[in-house]
Amino acid sequence: MDTTATPTASADLPRTVDLAPGALTSLQQARGLCITVITGRVWLTEEGDEQDHFLSGGDTHVVAGCGRVVVEGLGPGAARLDLATAAGRSPTPERQPLAA
Repeated sequence: MDTTATPTASADLPRTVDLAPGALTSLQQARGLCITVITGRVWLTEEGDEQDHFLSGGDTHVVAGCGRVVVEGLGPGAARLDLATAAGRSPTPERQPLAA
């Protein structure tokens, strides 16, 4: 099964993203994106950043690089993220289901 998603037009970038435990979302060219965890817990990794980030409700991460960012919901419940761009830039989101 092909798990590669077609990037969505930047105008279609959602303001919030809900992630079930184990679900992934991937963003491309997200430099300057401010990702705030509204509820739940997530694991976030950013291409070019050697450190992984574990964020909980109220925590924020600003994407520093231009590479791919992957965020996974950690559970036990769903996580809700707020995505805010800086200077009107919109990253290109890619959704990929969790491999079985």
